[in-house]
Amino acid sequence: GVINLRENLIYLGCYHDGGDRDSRDLDGDFFSSDMMTPKVCVDHCTAQGFSYAGLQYGTECYCGDTFGQFGASPESYCSTPCGGDGGQVCGYGWINSIYTSAGGACTLHNWDGCYMEGSSRQHLTPVLSARVTTMDSFSFKYGRVEVVARMPTGDWLWPAIWLLPKDWVYGDWPRSGEIDIVETR
Repeated sequence: GVINLRENLIYLGCYHDGGDRDSRDLDGDFFSSDMMTPKVCVDHCTAQGFSYAGLQYGTECYCGDTFGQFGASPESYCSTPCGGDGGQVCGYGWINSIYTSAGGACTLHNWDGCYMEGSSRQHLTPVLSARVTTMDSFSFKYGRVEVVARMPTGDWLWPAIWLLPKDWVYGDWPRSGEIDIVETR
């Protein structure tokens, strides 16, 4: 899955639909729009009280509280451009691009990260990560940095090792600078 905090979305993957109108994977509400995007569909389904949104054919939106009964599809199958934004994909014929609401906005907006709280209706997927900081305990002006590290992998992670300034002379990040030693995906 991919979290898009700017649009408050979580992409859950590409999934098969039932193959006929009487056996839909997402069996709640339906609507169609030439201006369809994942955000338009998720906002509609959330307003109707559903947990999941599925997009097909670039213009169709299906809502429901469960998905996946017909199995996952290869990501390459979700290839139809969205009617409202050709840069995003909206499923394919009888193949859903499944999304859900990210369940809230960031509660912290600075260089330190973005945090979200789960609720009884919106569960956060488990993520294992860590942070090591030497702020106020170590700094150097000249020298060499050598790091031996095992970088975590997984959805929603962007492992990185940064050097940040000791004194934030020009203001908060990024105005005072940053040196990226490594960023991986």
